[in-house]
Amino acid sequence: MASTTFAAVSLLWVPPAHAPPIVYEGGDAIAALNRTEEKVTRRIVLAVLLSGLMVGTAAAQSCDSSAVGANGKALHGAAKMSFVRKCKRDTCAGKAVSAEGKPLHGAAKNSFLRKCMRGA
Repeated sequence: MASTTFAAVSLLWVPPAHAPPIVYEGGDAIAALNRTEEKVTRRIVLAVLLSGLMVGTAAAQSCDSSAVGANGKALHGAAKMSFVRKCKRDTCAGKAVSAEGKPLHGAAKNSFLRKCMRGA
């Protein structure tokens, strides 16, 4: 996990303000600026995607780590599987909304829940 964090940080590196200006020979200054903006945009999108993956993994781990019985001991076997399945279903059920913000129903909801639980 440390290598992923390091990669995300190194991709977002920006030269300090006192660095010498970059001079583009034989090219249009506006085109060079557009290329620079593209690079920055790509870095931001990559950072957002990586953080989203990390959050998804953390959510799945929280269901596994919270599988504890009433006596405080960790659940095992079928009890743990049942608990994790219910935890994932409850987590995904709150996210089952359409683009307009309305709750999904029927086949659309079932399809969404299946896909969400597979990914969680």
